Amino acid sequence: MATILVVDDSASLRALLEQTLADAGHTVFTAPDGKRATTLLASQPVDLVVTDIYMPDADGLELLVALRRMKPRPPAIAMSSKTGELNMLRPAKILGAQITLQKPFPPAELLRCVTALLNP
Repeated sequence: MATILVVDDSASLRALLEQTLADAGHTVFTAPDGKRATTLLASQPVDLVVTDIYMPDADGLELLVALRRMKPRPPAIAMSSKTGELNMLRPAKILGAQITLQKPFPPAELLRCVTALLNP
């Protein structure tokens, strides 16, 4: 299975996503923000990044920009609960997220997206 980094400032959502992915057989690392995620990525290669957009200390868009500089560059899933003018999923796609998810979403949807990216 794959090594996946989950980045979200919500501890409860991070734990839920970590458990969902671990139950599917993946190795999961977590970070509460883009800054810590970038530090973790410097020492721990991953196969996929799942990131929230709105976070303190480097948001998901900043993380996507950092991922673009990585060799090899892991694919990314960006997620957000913001809608309307605050919805940053389109810019996330432009910055390199292969898939975007509007929160809330069922765990099965995340697993479907992970499978699609890891097994193109």
